[in-house]
Amino acid sequence: MTQNLLRFEPLYPDVLSVISPLRISYEAFQAAVGLFPRQVFINQPFEVVIILQSLIDQPLEIRLALQLPGKDEDGRPMAFEAPQRSATLQLEPGEVIAIRLPVAPITPTHPSEGLSLSVNLQSKRPRNFRFVRALAGGAPPSIVGVSPFKLLVLRDVQFAPAPVGASRETVQLTFDINGRQLPSPPSNLQPVVERLWTKAQYPAERSAIAEHVDEARGLAAALAPAAILEPLFDTVTDTFAARGLPLHPGEALAIAKQMAYIVEAGSEADGGAVPQDEQRWFQALCQVLAAEPGAVNWPLGDLVAGPLFEAILYDAVIQGFSTVRLRVKTSLGDKNERVPYANRLLGWFTGQSEPDQSYIYLPLVLAGVAVNALVVLPGENPWELLDAVEEAARGRVRLASRNVKEVFDLLDKLLVRAADDLRRERIQRP
Repeated sequence: MTQNLLRFEPLYPDVLSVISPLRISYEAFQAAVGLFPRQVFINQPFEVVIILQSLIDQPLEIRLALQLPGKDEDGRPMAFEAPQRSATLQLEPGEVIAIRLPVAPITPTHPSEGLSLSVNLQSKRPRNFRFVRALAGGAPPSIVGVSPFKLLVLRDVQFAPAPVGASRETVQLTFDINGRQLPSPPSNLQPVVERLWTKAQYPAERSAIAEHVDEARGLAAALAPAAILEPLFDTVTDTFAARGLPLHPGEALAIAKQMAYIVEAGSEADGGAVPQDEQRWFQALCQVLAAEPGAVNWPLGDLVAGPLFEAILYDAVIQGFSTVRLRVKTSLGDKNERVPYANRLLGWFTGQSEPDQSYIYLPLVLAGVAVNALVVLPGENPWELLDAVEEAARGRVRLASRNVKEVFDLLDKLLVRAADDLRRERIQRP
């Protein structure tokens, strides 16, 4: 019954989030690649573990290949028992699977440390697809297809971070072979494929989410700027810097204000253009409460800076374009252009692309300037943000490309209008 009351279609849950904080993002899927145990004896099996999470609504073919070392660092030959070193996998829409490939070092292999193996992942994506999972972040699942014990086993795996400065198709893993040798080589090693989540579980997820909508509305009403602006500012500062775009404090505050405005205004943002039920952050909040009922008692800052952060950022981008357009009367594209742009920005968050200065300003800082006077903390003077953003822009515009300079032209217009509004309200400079 509750399923019919849900007025939105939730994104598929982020199953990887309950297994590993480390992942590698590709255009149509995400992967966690690791091995367990990291230290083995000769004739002792270990497993290369690969978790694949589809992001799209179409079947997806993924080819994987395991490359094992042939010699150690002293040039001595190495041998491994590995029943399967390559595979072609067909992921169903939104499916999440775990592949465990057993490997065992055998004679004439000698003990050695810091050995490296690689896993190569390639995909053949369909031409037309729709994302059914968030590209960054996402709420955890309320149900998975394996037992809690198996989840604990997967969490013990040492997963690799995303490759830096190299092709993301090849993931390197290191392991050690200790001096001890087991009596005989292993027999009957077999790869294992387990389905962790399929779209057959979506109706149950949807029903669980529907039961928490009213609770989410009550919690959303408490997400006022006084409670969330500072944690949003800190997280914006840290995450942009970690991904290669360190921010001026004024830029970080403008982005945080736009995010706080989207959350606080809810259905009232931009005249109710986007109902609360259609905003990704609210949908994610419902999903978080379904998966973690205790989350209703979490500090509000932990919610917005944790499982809701990427969803709020997505909404801040999508709705930020409308906020800017209403104030400077210029064309900034329609939904068919804004959604791919927001996805590209979130894709950069996951390491799929290089930093782009436009991600800071278009539309996040621009929108933050526009809503500045609507998101003011006690004791804050809204002139301070305008001055800080103007100072930051002066430093960036000198290095900006022609396309980005057009964004700074929009910023100048917004700063002038925002200053006029403050004078009209008789708000004095500090």
